[in-house]
Amino acid sequence: MKKILIVLGIVAAVIVFGCVGTSVLVSALGKAREKARASRAAETVAQNPTPTAAPAPQAELPKVDAPKTAAPQIDKSEEKQAEREKFIQTLSASGIFGDSRSNGRAARVVVKPGFYDLDFKTKEKYLSVVYAYYWDGKDESFFMRLLDSRTNKEVGQYSKSAGGLELE
Repeated sequence: MKKILIVLGIVAAVIVFGCVGTSVLVSALGKAREKARASRAAETVAQNPTPTAAPAPQAELPKVDAPKTAAPQIDKSEEKQAEREKFIQTLSASGIFGDSRSNGRAARVVVKPGFYDLDFKTKEKYLSVVYAYYWDGKDESFFMRLLDSRTNKEVGQYSKSAGGLELE
């Protein structure tokens, strides 16, 4: 089940951001692996300390600001929108989402019981696909209201400008 959710998450990232998002995802995975390796190495050294010579002094390197990267642009081509629509239909058939619609300034997404079974990151990934489907790319204040299918009460919001998913 966990592997299926990971695969669906990667598919969601590809659908939302296309190749740019995939390279960002692959880069993030590489950094996570490197961090895990460094952590394991530090644990090994802590468990088996060996005497070593003091490190040679190094010249201080000049500080350089990291290059500014532009936010990934969402591909709104007919092909990508069709992929997103199909993915959203799959999630609806799986009992995760219900009806969704947008008026251009905001979208309303009904969440079903299956939504509550997902971990936070997966919820956010799936909602990013719905967001990419409805957002026109112009209005930075665009957001989605999440409504419970059983109570019709708002259970959260999703907005890129507000930092992603916020659950009540």
